[in-house]
Order: sequence, then C-alpha cells, then structure tokens
Amino acid sequence: MALFPPKKKDDEESPGIRTKELVRIRDFFNEEGLKANYDKKHFINTVEDFNNIRKMKRFGYTEFIAASLPAMKEFGVHKDIDSYKALMRVFPKGAFIPSSRIAAGFFPHYVQQQTAIKILVQMEENGVMPDRELESIIIDAFSKYSIVWERCARMIYWMTKFKNANPFPFPEKIPTDALELAIVALRRMTFYIDPQTEVYVYRTTQIDESVDDTWICFAQSDSQCKLIEELDLEKYRISVDGPFQVWVAYNSLNYFILYARETRVKENRDLVEEFLQSEQEINDVSDIPLSNFGYMNFEEGLNPKCKVHQQDDGTILAIVATGTSSQESLLLWLRKLEQHNPRLRSVPIVVTQNNLDEKMVNDFQKDFDYNLQQKKQDKDKQQQQSSTNDDNNKK
Repeated sequence: MALFPPKKKDDEESPGIRTKELVRIRDFFNEEGLKANYDKKHFINTVEDFNNIRKMKRFGYTEFIAASLPAMKEFGVHKDIDSYKALMRVFPKGAFIPSSRIAAGFFPHYVQQQTAIKILVQMEENGVMPDRELESIIIDAFSKYSIVWERCARMIYWMTKFKNANPFPFPEKIPTDALELAIVALRRMTFYIDPQTEVYVYRTTQIDESVDDTWICFAQSDSQCKLIEELDLEKYRISVDGPFQVWVAYNSLNYFILYARETRVKENRDLVEEFLQSEQEINDVSDIPLSNFGYMNFEEGLNPKCKVHQQDDGTILAIVATGTSSQESLLLWLRKLEQHNPRLRSVPIVVTQNNLDEKMVNDFQKDFDYNLQQKKQDKDKQQQQSSTNDDNNKK
C-alpha cells in the first residue's frame, strides 16, 4: 500500500503514469481508421477492447484513461454519461478497496484515485451529473471510504441543487443548426420578459424580389404591435440597429433590434424636470388611485406588460436574426414585418448596420485563453507544492 504518491518527473503529466505508454495509447486514439468514424459507438468499443486486453495484462489503465479524456471531445462524447461509465469500468473491481477505515485515511492507491477524480472533474466541467450506476461502479472499485466516492457524492448533492437554478434555462441538447440556435436565442431573450412574444420563421424565397436565399427569424409580441400603432411619428424615429452578439452556450449569434427613439435629444434640464415631476407624482397624496384599495383597471389587469419594452435608450419594437446578417435580408424582413404591422408601410425606417468590432472579439478571446492558461499554471503550481510537501514528509 502506497502511503505517499510517487515523485513527479518533469516529462510526466500525472504522478505514476508512464510517458512512453501514454504516447503509445494517444497514437492508438489518433489512428487514421478512427478519424473517419469519431462517434460514441467507436469510442465505447475502443474502451471495451482495451478493457479486455487489460484483464489479461493487468496494467496500463491509468495511462489509457489519461489519453482518453482529451480525446472525448473529438469523439463527441464529452457530455455523454455512458462514455464516462465505460472509462470508470476500466478500473478492476475490488483491487483498490482499503483493508480498513484507518487504511483509507492514508489515501491508498493515490494515482488510481486521482485518475478517477479526473474523470469526475471533466464530468463536472461539462455538466454531466453522476447517477446510481456510476455510484455502484465507484463503490465496487474504490469503496465508500475513498476520496473518489467523496467527490462523487458532493457532485450529486450540489449539481442536483443547481440543476434548475438558472431562471433562463437552455434546452438539454443545444442545437448546432444556425436557424435552431436563432430560435432558442430569441425565445430566451424575449419570452421570459413578455410571455406574449411569438417567434416567426420565414424563408427569403417566400418573399417577392428576394436576392438572398436564407432564413429570417424574428420575435414580436402583441404589446409591441400595440406600441407601433400608438407611436407618435413626430416625436420618434424608427431604425434597425446592429448587429449585436449573443451567446447560446458555446455558440455565438448576431441579431438586430428595431428601435423607436425620440428625435429630440433630451438635455440635462429636461431630465431634471422629468425627475422632479416623477417625485412630485409619487409624493402627491391628493389623488390616490383606487387600485391602492384593491381595485384595478380592466385594461391594466389584462395587459400588465404593455410598457416593459420601453427602455431608457428607446422602445424595442422587434428583434430579428438572419442567416446572412446582410442589409438585403434586413430589407426583406421589413417587408415581411409590414404585413404584421401595416402602419410601418408609411413610416421611414433607417437601417444602421455596423460591422462587429473584430478587435473587441479578439481581445475577448485572448482574455478567455489567458484565463484558461492562468488556471492551468496555478493548478500545476499546486501539484508541485503538494508533491514537494509529500517528499519532505517522506524524508
């Protein structure tokens, strides 16, 4: 029984893992025959084939798992729990169970337990929650007194609590098609604000005089249509602004907003007068509405979300995303929008299409990569400190 982990060498990625064996297994995952068939079936078959060989030779499973974890994303199984179960079954049953509770406190089979914890860490990073079957696999291999089981139990406890904590949840499977991503993004941005919002999808081939062959997806509610009908065209001007960027999980999407803004720019004096007037209305008790005594206006009760689209920078009348994000597709969308809102036919609309700031996107990506690199360096420093502390204790 190893009380302390072996000393980590410079050319090793994890304590106790042989580099030559690791390189050979990585080459096995990168064979040309597998590149054409990267899917769940071939990944599980690869793990089962190695598991059958391992039962005869009884070695190499830590190296195999260390090479399998980075390859899971290429196979598309980094969010599949069955693939993680197959990797956890590579550990032989009963081989790493401590002889007593006291022996479990000295962390026996440290390398194997750390390798199993790496599987659980990757599951947590990809949002995969352990189930009963994975619990039984861990108990058969390491028992309930291991740090692997402790990590699994904590994941089940906290991931169950935070699974439905997001008030704006994503679907369980994020689509890869651009049109489906646009539908998910627009629903997520609008439905939780105004439940009356409907999402419309059209092909540009359905519109006359269309040049682009793409799709148009836009969201608009009845309250926004009512705002268009009640809009004072002498005070407001309508424009299409964008593109803006929204993220759906790990996928980005460009969208445009139909704004109604005041033609006269407010000065500081106007803002002060509005503030004083609002304060006076709040403090005025001479005319208390009957709604404070339990009575509510009929129209206010039917449509309480009528003014939710009126923001400080303007009134949002609609949101759209197109397949090409071109000016031609936006003009086709405005023609289709006139069928839902006939008043727009006599309203001049300005399309202010701006290119995305590539520098801003590149800076964001650089910061994201830098944070990942910094986390990796901090993790390596912690491992080095723990290894040096273990060596000092051993001496």
